[in-house]
Amino acid sequence: DVNLAARIVDLAGPGEVLCSEATADVIGPRPGVGFEPLGPVFVRGIAEPVPIMRVLGALEVECAPDGRVTGTASP
Repeated sequence: DVNLAARIVDLAGPGEVLCSEATADVIGPRPGVGFEPLGPVFVRGIAEPVPIMRVLGALEVECAPDGRVTGTASP
């Protein structure tokens, strides 16, 4: 759901990548990528709390001055 993804992005700190637990389950185990559970949070427009995960490793993200995001996945 695009609205849920937008709410989760709003919760992330600088350089932090978050996703829902459901998204982490779909991604599954990948070499060099892990997930840290942060617990359920209430997000606007969703009645029930949503379990949130922090994405660990394998992502390098850079933000261009114009706001574009570029990045690479490391092995």
